[in-house]
Amino acid sequence: MPNGTPTLPTTPTELADLTDLLETVRDLMDGEQEDEQKAPPCNKVEVIIDQIRVSDSQNDGFFGEPGPYAEWSVDFQVNGKVRNWTSDQVQDGTQFHVGYNIGVNLADPRTSEVKMDISGVETDPTSANDQLPQASARHGKKTNWGIGRSHSIQGDDGTFTYTVDYRIECLYTRTSALSKDKAIRAVRQRLASSGVEPEDMDEDELLTVFMDRARRDGYTLQSTDEGVMYWEGPGSIENVVKEAFPERNGTA
Repeated sequence: MPNGTPTLPTTPTELADLTDLLETVRDLMDGEQEDEQKAPPCNKVEVIIDQIRVSDSQNDGFFGEPGPYAEWSVDFQVNGKVRNWTSDQVQDGTQFHVGYNIGVNLADPRTSEVKMDISGVETDPTSANDQLPQASARHGKKTNWGIGRSHSIQGDDGTFTYTVDYRIECLYTRTSALSKDKAIRAVRQRLASSGVEPEDMDEDELLTVFMDRARRDGYTLQSTDEGVMYWEGPGSIENVVKEAFPERNGTA
């Protein structure tokens, strides 16, 4: 038989080995196909940022910042949504509760993964601010979008070091309530902070702005009663207020 010509299995052992090999290849191909077709277990998830732990704040030593504490301003960005946290009580070995909840719409075909990006500055009253090290994490279908698990990511540039602990949980449809007055106040606050004069809009227009944002975030208005709106959606309607009209100050 010429060199390079494959030989067919003839013995029972060779046939069994070939059968096992074919089954292994078929299982691998089926697994790849299932992975390609895998859908998220829920349409929307919530990234819950629990705490930030500071290992090195550069607030001590000869070249450290003046005073017993450092001041940090940290941006948590989840799929383009940004929440800012600040504290002027930062020291080595301290940890702070953050408590931010940020929603991600996995039903959007443009959303292939949950993206967490962290950046910030150490505020210096006597010189230019120092950049804090960046930290990033990605959670896609191979890790089930990180759902149902706790995660930690670290930023470390040799000068500053911190660790952020967060969770990713499914958000299921629920009914929640919000007063029209609170929705209107939230829109006014956001417009004013953006340099738009809210006095140029009446309350119906302001309420329409809020309702449009809530619908884009997956909420449906079910009913209204005596100035209270009842919404159905992926979590509490209060999350729309927090995410669309966030306050800039964090809690140390």
